Amino acid sequence: MNYLKKIRLNKERQELDKLIIDFLNIGDYVSESYEKLGKKINVDANKIKGVIDLLTLAGIIEVIYQTDDYVFYKIKEGINKNEIIRRIQRK
Repeated sequence: MNYLKKIRLNKERQELDKLIIDFLNIGDYVSESYEKLGKKINVDANKIKGVIDLLTLAGIIEVIYQTDDYVFYKIKEGINKNEIIRRIQRK
């Protein structure tokens, strides 16, 4: 189901982890793909805004509306876990 979601900017690491898990649809924090993706995101963007930008550039999400505190976004249709990992690793 592709519905509008929001995330609060300028939050702690927990919020960033929640965003990553949301996109990967996994609850397993120690999975190999999560580890690799986490390292890639930590190198490229350690703030939520950076992750939003990275996911937008990779064509995974579409930002609908943005305020100073929140970003409202939709995950693009037909995107799955493997596609997300592949697209982000290319960026």
